[in-house]
Amino acid sequence: MLEHLPVTVISLVQSDTYTGGDLILLDSAVARPSAEELANNYCWLKPIVMDSPSKVPSGYYLTDAFLRLDAKLNRKLFRPKQGESRMFLAGREGVKAKRCVGAIRYLWRNSHGAHDARVLDLKQCLSPSPPRGVEARSKNMLRLAWLKV
Repeated sequence: MLEHLPVTVISLVQSDTYTGGDLILLDSAVARPSAEELANNYCWLKPIVMDSPSKVPSGYYLTDAFLRLDAKLNRKLFRPKQGESRMFLAGREGVKAKRCVGAIRYLWRNSHGAHDARVLDLKQCLSPSPPRGVEARSKNMLRLAWLKV
């Protein structure tokens, strides 16, 4: 994730003036993020859709990704206030990122093109989900092959 962040974001986070706060900014905690919100959060979403082009990653996976990014940035990404933890802040960002990736996939399935080049770029990173039975069958085949060894 770090290698895809703009240099200006990394510089800001590592500066002494950075005081923390939300990374992914959304207007609503329940409504599907708008295309404008997706475009505004492009720098955080691009690495995620590049890593998981065919599915929406779990909130736990994204929480771990944000915690790892915080570690790579010398624990400067999250600045917990009294009573908060880095895990709590990373979890909050992971859930918002999951909602955003779901919204990108929704737009990818239901609309062609985009009014914003950043949203179009995010949509172009996506690929179709594998058929539901294929993934389960391949896991079962691996288990059976392992048991025969």
